[in-house]
Amino acid sequence: MANKKIFADLTELSTAAADDVLPIVDDTTGTPTTKRISVSNLMAQAPVQSVAGRDGVVTLSNTDISGLGTAATSASTDFSSAFRTITTPTFSGAPLGYTLLASDNGKVIVVNESATAYITVPQSLGSGFNCTIVQQGAGTVALQAGTGASVAGYNLGVATIGQYGVIDLVPIATDSYYVTGDTGSAPFINTYSADFDGTDDQLYFGASPTNKNVNLGTTDFALSMWFYPQSTSQDFLWSDLAGGQRVFITGGTLSYRGIGANVNISSAYSVNNWYHLVWTRTSGTEKIYINASEVNSRSESGSCNVSTIGAYINTPGYFFDGQMDEISFHSQGLSASDVTAMYNGGSPIDITSGYNTAHWWRMGDSYSGTAITDQVGSEPLTATGANLTNANVPT
Repeated sequence: MANKKIFADLTELSTAAADDVLPIVDDTTGTPTTKRISVSNLMAQAPVQSVAGRDGVVTLSNTDISGLGTAATSASTDFSSAFRTITTPTFSGAPLGYTLLASDNGKVIVVNESATAYITVPQSLGSGFNCTIVQQGAGTVALQAGTGASVAGYNLGVATIGQYGVIDLVPIATDSYYVTGDTGSAPFINTYSADFDGTDDQLYFGASPTNKNVNLGTTDFALSMWFYPQSTSQDFLWSDLAGGQRVFITGGTLSYRGIGANVNISSAYSVNNWYHLVWTRTSGTEKIYINASEVNSRSESGSCNVSTIGAYINTPGYFFDGQMDEISFHSQGLSASDVTAMYNGGSPIDITSGYNTAHWWRMGDSYSGTAITDQVGSEPLTATGANLTNANVPT
């Protein structure tokens, strides 16, 4: 006999078994007939509505997701790969450093440091290597290219802009990457200088020490460098290919030769001290500064050339003994306030912008092998013998 209880009189069934049956009207558009159907057969006809809250295995058939197209119906239903692995690498050294590994590919790298932390991007990480870097701590995270690799960002942005900043390392070619996201300029840290032994060490432009001059021109220009002499012998800061233009220090005197009238500056230096030298010309007036103090001024319009740093190209045996750091050429003259700012009380600053910098060589802070990278232009310096990672720096 049919169950004639009304809805309110029926006992609620909170959990149905697969073989429980329900009444159902069949053929509603033809000859409607009341029949019965088991719960299991009814659910087999139902599409998947949601997997929210499911923590077990969810099996979807092609018909379940057929409306999503071919790509979806052929895709795996294991979505675990959509969640990227998070890693927190260990930084060490001074400044703090970490070198990416091939196993970091596709990972989210969380950096929780209070001081600036440098991540080196080495060569041969593999095709398509990429990663996301998160600055969790207060210390900025800066990327730098290792030997054989290159890293670039818009407006020199290769670091995180601040705490909670996120940047992505994006491959554009083999061993070549762009940095995108919350980018800012890398903080200025000066760690290394170039050490010259006074015997045969030198830096030069071109293919060899006798190959190329860099012409600073006959109009406005400036040259800046830091030097730390360790000898009272005749030590050359730089010279041109012909050897006619040269700058050297000896016996407490700094001397310029070959550009107009010779210039001697007495008591310009003593050993084992850092000095900042700026030679600048504006509208035909040439000025020389030592540690932000003007020590010479004259009218001069001759062309200035530099070929070799740390040696006198024309006379073998005249080499610099000591350290040099932060050498730069500028396309315009520098004002007294510019020189004071660059001297910064004896500690170099970032001169990427604001000083008409045309070339800037940072010794061990920007080198690959024996080549010192030009931070602003495209004129590398090559080192012969000089140790580019000497820890004595102006500060």
